Amino acid sequence: MVFGGSMFKRKISYHFLIFVVACFIATCFNQNFFLSLLNFFSPSKTILTLIFMSSFIAFCFEILCIRKISKSILILFVLFCAFISYFINTLQVGITPDLVQSFLNTNFSEVSSFITPSIITHLAIWGLLPSLIILAFPARYPKLIKDIFLKVILIFLYALISFSLWSFNIGKDLIYLLTTQHNLQHIVLPISPIRSAVLLYAQKQKLSIPYQKIGRDATISETPKKKILVLVIGESLRSSQIHQYARELLPQTKSVSQLVNFSNFSSCGVITAISVPCMLTHYTHDTYTNRYLSNFTDNILDITQKVGVKTYWLDSNSGEAKDCIGGICKRIKEVYYFNSDTLLFRKFGVLIQDLNPQSNYFFILHTFGSHGPDYFNRYPANFEYFKPVCKEKNPNLCTSEELINAYDNSILYTDFLLMSAIQKLQSLQKDFDVSLWYISDHGESLGEMGNYMHGGLPYSISPKNQTQVAALAWFGKSLKSKYMTFKEKEHSQLSQDYIFHSILGFFEIKTKIYEKKLDIGHLH
Repeated sequence: MVFGGSMFKRKISYHFLIFVVACFIATCFNQNFFLSLLNFFSPSKTILTLIFMSSFIAFCFEILCIRKISKSILILFVLFCAFISYFINTLQVGITPDLVQSFLNTNFSEVSSFITPSIITHLAIWGLLPSLIILAFPARYPKLIKDIFLKVILIFLYALISFSLWSFNIGKDLIYLLTTQHNLQHIVLPISPIRSAVLLYAQKQKLSIPYQKIGRDATISETPKKKILVLVIGESLRSSQIHQYARELLPQTKSVSQLVNFSNFSSCGVITAISVPCMLTHYTHDTYTNRYLSNFTDNILDITQKVGVKTYWLDSNSGEAKDCIGGICKRIKEVYYFNSDTLLFRKFGVLIQDLNPQSNYFFILHTFGSHGPDYFNRYPANFEYFKPVCKEKNPNLCTSEELINAYDNSILYTDFLLMSAIQKLQSLQKDFDVSLWYISDHGESLGEMGNYMHGGLPYSISPKNQTQVAALAWFGKSLKSKYMTFKEKEHSQLSQDYIFHSILGFFEIKTKIYEKKLDIGHLH
């Protein structure tokens, strides 16, 4: 080709073309993103973010681009990014799932209104011209074996650069920024439109899920004494903080007899919206494949209500939405929302003052616990035992000691609240068989390997601090046999998959959906 021959004297490996296009997309199509980034990051950290993005895009392209089809794939991405960047960089529009839906619903007359000299010029400069250069690039394709070897090396190299920058420099800051400055999530190319399209697809899948009725055959066994089970769902309490840790953060709770402190308990997800619905439905970590599944099935609260167990949902973890996560509590009458764990436990104390000994009771307390990043707001001033503490909402502005101190203080307050609930249950042992279980929804990162909080990575590659959770079970004096069964499994590998079936087992509810192997209280 004359155009190509005049520009290049010799053929160059197509891997070099992949690298150049990756840098071009990262740099030229993300002007708004990096200009916004400079409001939060130093110039040097912004440059490192650009290097990370270029390496990550190159990593993805190396996987997608196979020899002679590489140019076609690269041109498609350049044209795609050129088109989307017009809306992001020129019209200042973020690419949200709603906007993707609007694009899909756009008719010809609406499309014609967008055809202006401005967009034509933009597409010509940033889409057509680069595409012609890619087309004219005198690419060389090494022999197959050599090419495979080279591709593997490059994929490894780009992955290493991306992982190193993420883990040891920019990851913690970028996760925090993207979770607090939501608009930035919608202006990163080519990630934002792809992400929004996936979210839109997930939303559409949600609407097509048929409702699943389970446990309609459930019956409950008659027992000499009725039972009270209090399930406290904690927030962001990782296992490492209560096992082989230099500080004792649960001094009061651990002092009671018949307490089981599970040492190897994993979560269903690394965000509340997955873990809580997952553990309270019959799904497991492997089968909870859609975060909306809980909205389309009966759950443990439906079953306990059906068999006559008086069921209560107390929630301080829903914020202003005042809507139980995953729709778990939407079919029960006794639902209460609070602005703090203090008020939640106070209401619990009121509710159990006048219980009917002829009824079974199930209380779910969904707490705010150790929710970050402002751990210092999770406890009263008189629980600020460890000092100095991080008083910033951005954990990166604090030292590791300050951050951990604030986090540990929040756990001390959780310990106080749990003990107050146990003491109230102890006073009811004459009339009821009583038990309290505590399970955190997920863990938390406190700066280890550059990670903060949780949910920034897929479960499969999330650090153990985010997937290994605190889990406790306390039993009243009359439930010694149940305590012993749980105690035998104190160091077994368990997970939130066991919660649903263990609750059925505790109340002695019989139903086809019950699985003995997933009941911690079942003698295997």
